Amino acid sequence: MRRSIPIAVLALAMLAGARAQTPAPKSSPPADIIAGQVLDAESGDPIAGAGLTLAGKSSRTATTDEHGQFRFADVPAGLYTALRATAPGYAATYYGATTSGSVIATLDLTNGARLVGLTLRLWKLAKISGAVLDGRGEPLANVSVRALSWEVSSGVRRLRPALIHSAVSDSHGQYAIQGLTPGEYPVQVMPAVLPLNASARAPSGEARSVGTPTPLAKPDGHVWSFPPMFYPAGETPSQGVTITLEGRDDRGNVDFRLSPARTIPVSGKLVGPSSD
Repeated sequence: MRRSIPIAVLALAMLAGARAQTPAPKSSPPADIIAGQVLDAESGDPIAGAGLTLAGKSSRTATTDEHGQFRFADVPAGLYTALRATAPGYAATYYGATTSGSVIATLDLTNGARLVGLTLRLWKLAKISGAVLDGRGEPLANVSVRALSWEVSSGVRRLRPALIHSAVSDSHGQYAIQGLTPGEYPVQVMPAVLPLNASARAPSGEARSVGTPTPLAKPDGHVWSFPPMFYPAGETPSQGVTITLEGRDDRGNVDFRLSPARTIPVSGKLVGPSSD
């Protein structure tokens, strides 16, 4: 005698077997992450409140916490060209830089990569300050002073005109060039023309004001000017002294003592290209 199996029981058994044969869904890959810390390059202390910018396939920003930690989550896969960090009082730097302004590194975030434990070091900005005086030791106001930097091109070391930091002497002849990154700086005072009443002394405690290199003639018909000078008294960078700065340096007493020189007029004629 045949036994009949209830249809409901058979259906439940078939459903259970189908569930047992169905593979479990694969877990989704972890989100792409970039994380690390921003530190003071000299002390090694964490820098809170530093801003970070990730540039590349998708631009992102982040801010470090009280421990200097930062984190970018759910970053789309791809190659990122730069990770930049900034903070007040520090020179901006990029991931991969070993010194301020050195070469930067790209970040390869492909195939679910997770870049953690990154370290970015920031260098404190430095300052050069001093006084601009005349030959009698009297202060001079409105004189431009600039800090230049070096570059090496084709094996030749030369001044880099694109990176110039400058300041103007105040009413007491004092100047301060701020926001300098660690490096070597020739410091130059720019040419300034004596005003017509240059022989008059300024009121006590105030600086005589000089002008820009505009042709101003003295009563004798000659123009007198303070010529350009590299600290402390060089006509060229090689004759001057280069100021070497580390992070957070405050280099003072970089003083100039200027002596006026009579200028020589130069005249000529400008001719355009030949039409031949």
